[in-house]
Amino acid sequence: DLKLAYVPPEKILNALDLASGDFAWDDEPTRSLQVMEERPLKLTDKPNVIRRLSIDLNPALASRNVPYGVVFVDLKSRRSRGLLKGWDTFRQTAMVQITDLGLTAAQSQDELYVMATRLSSGEPLQRAEVTFRERATHKVLGHGYTDEQGLVKLPGPGREGAAGPYVVTVEKGSDL
Repeated sequence: DLKLAYVPPEKILNALDLASGDFAWDDEPTRSLQVMEERPLKLTDKPNVIRRLSIDLNPALASRNVPYGVVFVDLKSRRSRGLLKGWDTFRQTAMVQITDLGLTAAQSQDELYVMATRLSSGEPLQRAEVTFRERATHKVLGHGYTDEQGLVKLPGPGREGAAGPYVVTVEKGSDL
């Protein structure tokens, strides 16, 4: 079974925790997200065969009418071990980001420098919103907007006494 859920910007950190978690078969990691598509997905008829499969992410982004966004993917499958031997279960979760934003960051204890560019052209992003957070607590450690060169300087984690890991996000229009 395949579930695709759109991840709004305000739920990115929660979805990161979900994507890195371990879930039992009956868990519903997409419960806090808006599932945009749910369907069966047949992987293969033959055991022990590697197969590549493309998954169309457009259904998870279609309601926003933009080509960018973050999609939470929840894939689970069962396979018979044989007659009266039970089932093997497999579950994989991931976050997939579709973006045209590039981010380069350099950090010291006192400062964080961020440069934001367009991936398609390499041009600097002016007036892009940059947020620096502590991942565990979601506490905002710094916030600002890039200048005409795509640069912004924010306070580093040492000023707040924050412990890593950290998350830096850049938003420009509907792209994150």
